[in-house]
Amino acid sequence: MAKLRTSSSTDCGFDTFRVLLRAGASSLVLGGLLTSQAALAQDRQQTTEIEETGEPEQGAEPTVVEENVIVVSGIRQSLANAQDIKRDADTVVDAITAEDIGALPDRSVTEALQRVPGIAINRFAGSNDPDHFSVEGSGVTVRGLNFVRSEFNGRTAFAAGVGGQALNFADVPSELLGSVIINKNATAEMIEGGLAGTVNLNTRKPFDRPGFHIGFSGEANYGDFQKEWTPTGSLLVSNTWDTEIGRFGILASGSYSQIKSRADGLQVANYQTRDGTLVRTANTTDRFVCRNPLPSNTDTMTLPPGNAACGNFGSPGADGFADYADYRVAPIGGQFRTQNFDRKRDGIAVSAQFESIDQRTLLTAEFIRSHTTNDWGEYTYETAPDLTEYNTYPIGCLQNANGPSVIDSNGAVNPDDETPPRAQCPVGQFTDFMYNEDGLFQSGYIVDASNGWRGDPGASPYVPIGGSQFSLARRQVSDEVTNTDYSLNLRHEFSDRVTLELDAQYAKSHKQNLDFSLFGSMFADQELDITGDYPVSIPHKPQFLAYTWSSGGDYLEDNATRPILNDPTDAEYFSDPRFQFWRAAMDHAEDSKGEQFAFSADLEYEFDEDSFIRRAKVGARFQGRQQDVRYSTYNWGNLSEVWNGSRPVNFDDTDPSAMVRYDFPNFFRGETAAPPGAFYYGGDLINDYDGSVAFIRTIQDQATALGASLDWQPLAARAQAVAGSRFLPSEIQTIDQDDYALYGMVSFGSDEMFGNVRFSGNAGLRWVKSDVRSASSRGPGSQDDLGITLPFSERCAPRSRPPELGGGTVVPGGICTIGETAYQALQNFADGSLTYTQGTNTYDYLLPSMNLKFGLTDDLILRLAGSKVLSRPENSYIRNYFTPTLDTEGNYLASAGDPTLLPATAWQFDASLEWYFARVGSLTLNGFYKDIENFFYQQVRQETISNAAGDTRTVTVRGPANFDGHGKVKGFEVAYQQTFDFLPAPLDGLGVQANYTYIDSQGLPNTFLNGGEAVDPSTVPPGNLPLEQLSKHNYNIAGFYEKGPISLRAAYNWRSRFLLTASDVIYPYYSIFNEPTGQLDASVFFNLSDALKIPGGIRVGVQGVNLLNEVTKTSQAYTGDPDVLAARSYFMNDRRFSFIIRGNF
Repeated sequence: MAKLRTSSSTDCGFDTFRVLLRAGASSLVLGGLLTSQAALAQDRQQTTEIEETGEPEQGAEPTVVEENVIVVSGIRQSLANAQDIKRDADTVVDAITAEDIGALPDRSVTEALQRVPGIAINRFAGSNDPDHFSVEGSGVTVRGLNFVRSEFNGRTAFAAGVGGQALNFADVPSELLGSVIINKNATAEMIEGGLAGTVNLNTRKPFDRPGFHIGFSGEANYGDFQKEWTPTGSLLVSNTWDTEIGRFGILASGSYSQIKSRADGLQVANYQTRDGTLVRTANTTDRFVCRNPLPSNTDTMTLPPGNAACGNFGSPGADGFADYADYRVAPIGGQFRTQNFDRKRDGIAVSAQFESIDQRTLLTAEFIRSHTTNDWGEYTYETAPDLTEYNTYPIGCLQNANGPSVIDSNGAVNPDDETPPRAQCPVGQFTDFMYNEDGLFQSGYIVDASNGWRGDPGASPYVPIGGSQFSLARRQVSDEVTNTDYSLNLRHEFSDRVTLELDAQYAKSHKQNLDFSLFGSMFADQELDITGDYPVSIPHKPQFLAYTWSSGGDYLEDNATRPILNDPTDAEYFSDPRFQFWRAAMDHAEDSKGEQFAFSADLEYEFDEDSFIRRAKVGARFQGRQQDVRYSTYNWGNLSEVWNGSRPVNFDDTDPSAMVRYDFPNFFRGETAAPPGAFYYGGDLINDYDGSVAFIRTIQDQATALGASLDWQPLAARAQAVAGSRFLPSEIQTIDQDDYALYGMVSFGSDEMFGNVRFSGNAGLRWVKSDVRSASSRGPGSQDDLGITLPFSERCAPRSRPPELGGGTVVPGGICTIGETAYQALQNFADGSLTYTQGTNTYDYLLPSMNLKFGLTDDLILRLAGSKVLSRPENSYIRNYFTPTLDTEGNYLASAGDPTLLPATAWQFDASLEWYFARVGSLTLNGFYKDIENFFYQQVRQETISNAAGDTRTVTVRGPANFDGHGKVKGFEVAYQQTFDFLPAPLDGLGVQANYTYIDSQGLPNTFLNGGEAVDPSTVPPGNLPLEQLSKHNYNIAGFYEKGPISLRAAYNWRSRFLLTASDVIYPYYSIFNEPTGQLDASVFFNLSDALKIPGGIRVGVQGVNLLNEVTKTSQAYTGDPDVLAARSYFMNDRRFSFIIRGNF
């Protein structure tokens, strides 16, 4: 059983702290509500208000951000405020203001961030899962790195889960925010944790705008692919009032948005090299298959004898059959998928403030809750992608079982293995594939020529002998994240020089995920053409329906012996439920919770205005985190198969009300061929999980009656699952982390030191320390886990060996080579026991920083910045899990986390030249350089594991580690913005924003750690790949027009090719690249209040996303050379439109 967390004195102290903090924040907020209307909230700094132009909209309420600037409405004023933030900052920053967030249809912070110099996003659900498009933006990188720190109002934004160190920006509704500040370098007073940078999300506060205000926004959203309407709305109410003891203010804001969208995927699966080389089969170490050659266009050789050894290309002399080609590359086939998304976001932000009558004391209480759900599902029609069966040939080649046998390291043949076909292609009777000059497939009719066992035709009349296996998946996923944050901040000026600031925070987070798939299957051949803009894949009924011995004649006569299969047309074959069968099920769950406590104290002293030292500041901070990560494996199991029992359970065998026909309507907007459609499970896998499991049990009951053995159990029914949960003890980890920090910083400046050059800056030192504790139940695994349930005498019984390899019989290779005694010892060691084990780690660092700013002229600034920064390892790296396995040679292996990981650190330097030539006019050039150490990546190491008897074995573990070398990331950013007020009317309303970023990296390994489980190694040798998610070239360009009641804006975002994942999530684990991609978004608003002279700043508008119908393309490095690529995937998604009304009173 998993060990329960026990309370300690520290935990009790945290509990008391949590209660007091929540009570204090709630009391202050409630007190404001009892005496006033709802209101806005303020940041911890004093504020200086900027004059606003025009009526403010709700999305552009004045908002305090870093550097004492209030953001206000109007595109021009918004750009001016962002420009001031950048100009006046203590370090290198960029900003997105409220107007920027509201002007374009960015539903999350992630999407808004993509428009900032140096920031890029991708649009996949997971960086190591290139099969699942996310439509909305997902992963965020700053200057090519994804270790980005997230903050709410300058405090750590806490998120639990297997990722668990940083907030997912896609989970935050953009409507709650007033501004977003991106810090690209650091000062000593900033909280550590952003190797790539820090993104600070600022919410609104009541003192930002005195008086009573109400703002609202309502939207109707429509996706032209999904063809559904969804709502979005937000409301903000605020007030401030003066009393005899001081000023009070309160603000409450809330938002809700729902976006339904659709993405269609068209893919090319598993490019196979066909060169007559013996290689390991998929996901094994002691099972070898021949990469059977494809035919050529010559006949100068006689085919080798049947089942000749791999690499035998025959003997000289024509025989009427095409010669083997030396080298060809061809895919197994095409794949189709349609994904439907339903993402909902809701958020609440409440803030209350009190300021004393002498304005020396400011008290702020804040409550923020963000909640998001993403329910998505998909239908797939996929040529099975994860196979190493080199069985496909051009149409016209003969069905056979004459290829080299599948063997182990001793040359033994497993009688259960199918003998593959070879290229037995009569000259003049087959239609060869078309290839390019590199021997890469371009088009052709792909036929599976197998003659392997697929059941007794009499007992299994619905299963063809030929055809590639297709996977027909119905998958549903429910993902839910709730983050809650309470905070209190007290700022008190003891005198004009001395200020004390105290800040306390309590945050909690809950991440839930349920992922359930039910797979059907069938067999088909297909035509495939990848020469056009998009691949064209057309499945057909298999050419070969029977075994070669069925009639003694040609394949047509053989097929005629199976009229149930032979008589239907293609259309009838694909619409008959008897020809599809239930194949497998897979479920996965996460239920992670955590809480965070933080307290900080900062003391500031201001010197005389004419002194060189302007300000000195010291501070201390403590942060404690407690998390329980519950993350299951992806629990796949077989339900029925052609090789399991007398026949598989087909769809016609089960309750017809449990299935639904899906025909892939309007697939890819009709721009390429759709699949023929198929039958899928029609129930609700998520909301009726138990009902779905009950239905699967009926399939298993039928399969058992047909002689099959059961393989799948739902998560909660697995042996050793914790009672009442879906998790094994080994899938539950507790992670506690305490962080301490002290810092000192001085700010300085002089207007005379360098003549006419104004000079200012800051320098400081921050000391940080972390104590990490990560615990879980670990053990050697069971015999079933390790695949050694059979006795040695049965598993290792002698098998036949092909004559060309010596003939006779031999003991199988692999684990059998260790001998009976060692085999039995392994069985005895694998007792399934678990031991609750805690790993600990302590580390500390000194983080110096310096920022210098030179005012070369009134408009020209030179900025230099340097600092040392760090990012702590995320939960997926340090959770103390241990998943053992054996390879087929008997080597003890495991994947595991490492609680002893150190943070990744970097020395980073910036040099920028910034020209501010107008109120809204700037041209900036920034060069940056990072020297990174202790980067995270995947490495093999040795550990020991013990069983209940105390026996210990050494295990080869694959898991996270710190890279012992240095890596570099460097580049530059150019940004320009200007309004063209000098042009004659009406052109004086025009303006433009543009930026370009160049990034390069060297010396850094890819992490291979981008998920809850260890990934498989890439086919590309280490060091030959660019850094994941890094595009060398990125640019944004936005044009706008604002004059009178009309406001127009259009923005185009583009990035060059980048490595999406170093290793695909499925075999053959090719490296996947995202091809260059861009997206055009636009908006138009009309100010009814201006036009009709009515109050409230009422504006109506339309926003559009993906107006150019961008198709996202990926490529795969099919040879191991990242410069030699072939098409992998094409994804098309909605053009989304929003119809909006906004107002302020």
